[in-house]
Amino acid sequence: MTGIAAVLLLALAIWGGSQFTDKEQPPVQTTVVQEPTNAAPSQPPQIEAPTQTQAFPPAEQPAQPTTPTSAVLNEVLPTVPEKIQNKIQGRVYVTVRVLVDNNGKVIAVLMENEGPSKYFARLSDQAARQWQFIPADTEDSRVWLLRFQYTRDGVAVRTIEQ
Repeated sequence: MTGIAAVLLLALAIWGGSQFTDKEQPPVQTTVVQEPTNAAPSQPPQIEAPTQTQAFPPAEQPAQPTTPTSAVLNEVLPTVPEKIQNKIQGRVYVTVRVLVDNNGKVIAVLMENEGPSKYFARLSDQAARQWQFIPADTEDSRVWLLRFQYTRDGVAVRTIEQ
């Protein structure tokens, strides 16, 4: 068995075990937007942009790249040529499961959901391999889900620790 096959087998085993042991889903981080208190009643309310978000933007807003979470040191978003990006209709979702060593380096990538296009699956795979996470205090490997969302307006990603 080659080294890569062994790592993928280990990643699959960890993933499979987490499916039976995880009873609760990780919390989704939300951002609360408040109206300014000093606005005059005749003025329309002003909304401040959130500084950090993990959830996908609502349908009426263009997708914006999220800022890295505190556990992510280097977040790489796929680069989609404008010609191809303009042909996207709706949203394309690709989910990648990554195995991260105790140093924070991605050591294995498993395509969880490649979506309707092998092209976007390949872009997501290449980007996921370049991610860097904070080092762990233990020798154990960690598993993360990276859910890429492609729209005409750009690429966004949601990270979920498993």
